[in-house]
Amino acid sequence: MIVRYLSAGLLAVSLSSGAAELQVSAAWLGDAPATAPMRAGYVELRNASEDVVEIVAASSPRFGLVEMHETRVEAGVARMIELPSVSIPAGGMFSFAPGGAHFMLMRRQGSINRGETCLIRLRFKDGSEQDVEFLIGVRPGAD
Repeated sequence: MIVRYLSAGLLAVSLSSGAAELQVSAAWLGDAPATAPMRAGYVELRNASEDVVEIVAASSPRFGLVEMHETRVEAGVARMIELPSVSIPAGGMFSFAPGGAHFMLMRRQGSINRGETCLIRLRFKDGSEQDVEFLIGVRPGAD
């Protein structure tokens, strides 16, 4: 069972030319009841190319709306701020992680259950796309 979780966390389903160097690990959605209308998505992205990779949008067939957000604490109050894009420097990393940047998946389409996967399509500034499978409700590597 742990092998299944690890493989889902490292899986990048398809790549297109502009994102061919983007490596994905630890892709997961936070746990919530199957009928919860929203989920937060987390992933570690490594840009192995010699060029900046810029994510400008995301979508999912299981949610009507996917946005990139960042949690910021201002005057002692946590707020979610929408990010219009995310840049990953050449040879660098970017983490969507709890308490920071994350994908906000809204308007759930049907039920989703712990242990299933959810596809999120990343769209890049150059027009290319990359599909990533996120494990639902289980953080890869957590016991």
